[in-house]
Amino acid sequence: MMTRLLACTLLLLSACSMRPEPVAVAEQKQILEQDRQAIFAGQAPITKKLDIYEAMARALKYNVDYRTKLFEKQVALGQYDLSKYKFLPAFNVGAGINYRSNLSISDSLDTTTNTRVNFNSTASDRTIRTSDVRMIWNLLDFGITYYQVKQEGNKALMADEARRKVVSQLLRDVRSVYWRAAIAQMMQPEIERILGEARAALESSSQAQSRGLASPIKSLEYSKALLKLIDTLENLFNQMETAKTQLASLINEPLDKDFELDIPAELPMDVAHVPFCLPKMEELALLNKPEIREEIYRKRISVDETRKATLRMLPGLELSGGDNYSSNSYLHNKVWAAAGAQVTWNIFNILSGPVAIKVSKANESVDDQRRMAVQMALLTKVRLAYRDYLHRSYQLGRAERLNSLESELTGYIRNAAQKQAKSKLELIQAEVSAMSAKLNRDNSYAAVQESLGYVYDSMGVDPLDGSLDKTELSDVSSHLATNLGTWTKAEQAPFDWACYAPEREDQAYDPANFRIPQKKLQQVVSEAQDSVKNLPQDSDAMAERIAEIVMQRLNGQVPEKVQESPAVDPSPARRDATQSAGSMLAMRKFETVHFDQAPTGITPQSAATLDRAVDFLRKNPNLMIQAVGFSDNASGPEASQKASVQRAQAVYRYLVDSGVDRKRIVILASGPSMPLASNDTPEGRVQNRRVELYVFAMDSRRAGL
Repeated sequence: MMTRLLACTLLLLSACSMRPEPVAVAEQKQILEQDRQAIFAGQAPITKKLDIYEAMARALKYNVDYRTKLFEKQVALGQYDLSKYKFLPAFNVGAGINYRSNLSISDSLDTTTNTRVNFNSTASDRTIRTSDVRMIWNLLDFGITYYQVKQEGNKALMADEARRKVVSQLLRDVRSVYWRAAIAQMMQPEIERILGEARAALESSSQAQSRGLASPIKSLEYSKALLKLIDTLENLFNQMETAKTQLASLINEPLDKDFELDIPAELPMDVAHVPFCLPKMEELALLNKPEIREEIYRKRISVDETRKATLRMLPGLELSGGDNYSSNSYLHNKVWAAAGAQVTWNIFNILSGPVAIKVSKANESVDDQRRMAVQMALLTKVRLAYRDYLHRSYQLGRAERLNSLESELTGYIRNAAQKQAKSKLELIQAEVSAMSAKLNRDNSYAAVQESLGYVYDSMGVDPLDGSLDKTELSDVSSHLATNLGTWTKAEQAPFDWACYAPEREDQAYDPANFRIPQKKLQQVVSEAQDSVKNLPQDSDAMAERIAEIVMQRLNGQVPEKVQESPAVDPSPARRDATQSAGSMLAMRKFETVHFDQAPTGITPQSAATLDRAVDFLRKNPNLMIQAVGFSDNASGPEASQKASVQRAQAVYRYLVDSGVDRKRIVILASGPSMPLASNDTPEGRVQNRRVELYVFAMDSRRAGL
């Protein structure tokens, strides 16, 4: 007996002395090799030029991070399915054998005489075989399990939201990196050409200096300038090359394999015309973003945890029943059925229960605060993404104009260089400058695409829609192209974007809508010229008066008698706006800005109106805006006229402070001459204290008409 006990003790001690074994280098290499093969296993090779939608599809099918989230979702669903089996009662089947080295012999007690009687009797065999089938069901455990299953279900839903979050981030990153890699592909030949010319010029300069054919100072300055250019070009080349590596990582393509992107010969500059609308964007973000849904599911889990803590304070009722068998030969009934009920109550749960409930309630409050914080963060993200989209769209138009100027200037310098009027260095500098302008234009295009991706991400756009049945690469690519392609046209947008009245929609102010039949325009201009014959020819006053008359004829809402207000900088703005009446095409009313009692008191609603005007002007850099101030007649004529001037100037300052070029703004003042409502009531006077905004195109060539 002691020997067996000693052997068991030594076995336990040997188990306690085990130590962890560090991974061997050979084992690590084997694991890494297996992982490397598994990363690209079953992945379709790139056999053609890669367009953006196929790149997105490859990211969704092959990206390792996304596949990890898919596996995590499957694990969470498996845990949910597994937890439902806890609803079933415990169904135990047992069998065993008991052996004694001797018989179980016992005496008995005579209860009458209270004496021990030595019968040397037994009621048990030395070897007994038993078996039983029992079913046990605890009602308290059933209730707790009910809420546990609900928690597992919410965890599975959270895992799916985590997957959707990765989808949104992947598509955003692919869109950003794809276009940067595309620009690298487009610019690489040009950079290599200019870089080769710069290196050749540097070598020639070094040889000329060594032979004494040029002034040492000029040679050194020339070489210094060339080295700076070469350094700039090499840095640009290196920055662009990293984009393709990042794209390969996102689509899970081997980093040592080369592939070509399917891009147009010229980038379409009309990418920045998506009909977004902030109220709808915010609504979509709060309804669709995974972060909000995650917090809602997290709150559900906390609520169920509180309910579980409450249930644990109650007594438990355990019901049991089953059949039993024993091979004991001394038993008269070797097979029998048994049933029972038992109430158990852990009294200490009554003491700890209130504390557990308090902690769970605190977690619920934390979940509420976290959800509100996430909501504010999402609304902020929507607005920042939208503002960034508008800003980058504006930058794209400016970069396009700068690229055209640099290209034209380089052409002149190249012609002069061919005639030996310019040095090689000047030509290279001009070409680098032109290439930088083109690169800036292309990078601005990529920035708009990137900001577009952030806008989609901020709204929680899911182009898969959960409706993708087929998982073939071509099907996923087509599905993405169909769903994302509709966002570029208002009439095909997947949501109702009509958040403003039709006259406020941006597309209502498309420059194409400003076309007026030339015969009618010429007639209006001719009539205006005839009416100002008494003014000095070629004067600013005549040009301004012609412009005013043309406005009156083309738009009946402009007052017949208009007095110009003393603007902050009136002369340049008025001269630039009215220098050519024959080039003006049309004018359309944009909105009306209302004021408080104070002449310059812009209301919050009016500030929102002016913000829309700023956004519109950024989207349409070829249009101008006119602000006409009005007032009520509560004061005298001079005071009313002065108030209308101050209101027009307040709008002027607001637009200029918001980034609008002052040369694109024309301000006028009309005093109380054209009331919208009766000045006899306070409500009517409020309506008359206003500034009316009009948009117009002045030059058909600049407006693209």
